[in-house]
Amino acid sequence: VAELAEACRKYDMKLGLYYSQELDFHEQHGGGVHYVDPWLGCDWANNWDFPNKEEKDFSICLEKKIKPQLKELLTKYGDLLLIWCDDPCEITAQQSQEVYDLIKQYQPDCLVPSRVGNGIGDFHSFGDNQLPDKDWGGLGESCVTMNHTWGYKGYDNDWKTVDEILEIKERVNACGVNLLLNVGPDHLGRIPAPSVE
Repeated sequence: VAELAEACRKYDMKLGLYYSQELDFHEQHGGGVHYVDPWLGCDWANNWDFPNKEEKDFSICLEKKIKPQLKELLTKYGDLLLIWCDDPCEITAQQSQEVYDLIKQYQPDCLVPSRVGNGIGDFHSFGDNQLPDKDWGGLGESCVTMNHTWGYKGYDNDWKTVDEILEIKERVNACGVNLLLNVGPDHLGRIPAPSVE
């Protein structure tokens, strides 16, 4: 993160960071314990190392790992444009508010999307690849992939055309919503040629 922050300052770019404030597949108490992914049909939690759901308590992960990590991100790398929170599966309204308040405590101008959970946030982030169908009437963004997946997948070669992407951009902008267009680098950090094209 330090190298990325330094490069952004060097080229006068604003820095924003992705942070999953609930899901942590390395932690016994990471969230998503009772959330079944509708596409995959399985829990979004570390049930292979820690199979007993009854022993899990997300508040432990929140206090011992998530809040300290967020504090580090918010205090060691300069001004952040945003912390793009994601995956609010089971986080409570109080916990979402605590995360939001922590971010604002250290960086009042840092933007936080509604994906912090429970209707909290500075702007509404529509669901993955979800497009608005009318004027949103507030600050919003649509998060769209260039193919079907978020991260790099060598087998997903069903790329949107330039015309399709421009049509999506025009549609969301006409509804008063920004477009967040995802690019998934490969394991070496290279942008796939179809994304570049």
